[in-house]
Amino acid sequence: MLKGDPGAEMFQALKTERRDIEAELSAVSDTEGIAWKQRGDLCWVEVKRQFSGGWTVEQESAQLEWLLTATNTFVNTFRPRVLRLLSAARSG
Repeated sequence: MLKGDPGAEMFQALKTERRDIEAELSAVSDTEGIAWKQRGDLCWVEVKRQFSGGWTVEQESAQLEWLLTATNTFVNTFRPRVLRLLSAARSG
């Protein structure tokens, strides 16, 4: 989640790479939606998947596996971009 004016600037910069970012996030198995959201001074990207029947003990391992994979993909997708943008802001 990004907050305030600096966060909004970062969010807008990331949105210029939206197509590539969404392609990388979509590689996560069974992702059902990617949303770029803003509310007040908060900005975030959301990835979701609906499991039939909600949470059940039988599905817990599959849900955890998806969550771990999605989280790892999220970090690997955003970290280098955020670091590059921060570096450019500091040197610019």
